[in-house]
Amino acid sequence: MDLCVHATLQNGEMMLTSNGSSTKTHLRRETLGLYALGDLAVRETLATEQHLSGCARCKKNLRQVEAVVAALRQPVLESPAWAASRG
Repeated sequence: MDLCVHATLQNGEMMLTSNGSSTKTHLRRETLGLYALGDLAVRETLATEQHLSGCARCKKNLRQVEAVVAALRQPVLESPAWAASRG
């Protein structure tokens, strides 16, 4: 049996948990969002990066969050048609 230790954040504190059983702790999307925006404190950033280095699921979730962040940063070039009809 492989033992996997993960660094996670809980109330700003780094927590280490293991999945010696069938449970595994993952980063919350809120944490991933703050990481993608660069809004985590240094200690939280390091803990997040440590977790991401060994967790495929959280890496996948981060890519999804980063795609949303990138889309939201794009300028709106024109108003959608439905907005013009609202008067």
